[in-house]
Amino acid sequence: MPATNCTANTSRRHAFAFSNSGSTGLVNRIAALNFGLKGQTNEAKDEGVSGLLHYRAEDFVVDKTRVSGSVSFNVRPTDARWFLPIILGTAFSGNVIKAGAACPFFRVGHVDYVVQQMYTYIDCIVAKATFSSSDAAGGLLQVAMDIEATQETKAASTGWPTGLNLATSQPLVHSSSTLTVNGQVRRMKDAQIVIDNMVLADEFYNSRYRGDFPSDGQMIQLIHTTPFDDTNDVALTNLTGPIAAEVVYSSPTMSIAFSFPALKAIPAVPEVGGRNTRVTNQYTWEAVLAAGADPAVDSPLVITLDDTV
Repeated sequence: MPATNCTANTSRRHAFAFSNSGSTGLVNRIAALNFGLKGQTNEAKDEGVSGLLHYRAEDFVVDKTRVSGSVSFNVRPTDARWFLPIILGTAFSGNVIKAGAACPFFRVGHVDYVVQQMYTYIDCIVAKATFSSSDAAGGLLQVAMDIEATQETKAASTGWPTGLNLATSQPLVHSSSTLTVNGQVRRMKDAQIVIDNMVLADEFYNSRYRGDFPSDGQMIQLIHTTPFDDTNDVALTNLTGPIAAEVVYSSPTMSIAFSFPALKAIPAVPEVGGRNTRVTNQYTWEAVLAAGADPAVDSPLVITLDDTV
């Protein structure tokens, strides 16, 4: 017998929340655009020749459980206060946070009110985070986190924390952003800021579950598409050294500024399409420590947050 309209499992009947960096309590609710974090268990199968046409049930044994997936949502400045430390592995100093090693774990929760189940993802780390926006209709700034976790637990939905509220600050939109490259304000059709924590995600050893996710570096990129119209654009294709850049997203009262003291790339000239196309160039910059920087205090990415309501 088919489900009634009121018992059908639809997206609106789900809720999602994060803990703070280094904590276990779910306190930060989000409005997810996509939630793909889940556990996946694999079985090992005896492939020996048995003389039989079919495999037997006894040939299978539980092997590994991998818990991972992508979670994306629109960026609101007040949410950035808790999720930037989760991505960058560091803490705010006032309104400033710098990129660092991804060390502290956190938790993620998902409740499904239709099947009355609560899923908790334990000891999570962000393997890669991508901020993106474009001038397409509805071009809000989004963040997509590729998350790795050690385990997934399941319990009754009655265990979901009460009093979790969504952020009330407005989301940030591409049309209210600015891009400054090498001291020049440039227009951009789209932008991505990629923070790859380069975690080692296949560390099972002699265990069904993974216990940690060592990071072997951190690669940060700024990618943007810009009209190729003047001598400043030509100059970017003739670079011999690093340049500085900044991307700022602002609302009437709040903002997030991504500052890159030193970016490296050797951009090529753009391709030219047929009629009814604009000649643009896509730049992929890698953030590095500036010459003479002190690795103990300096960073290739500095984020300044104004989340005052």
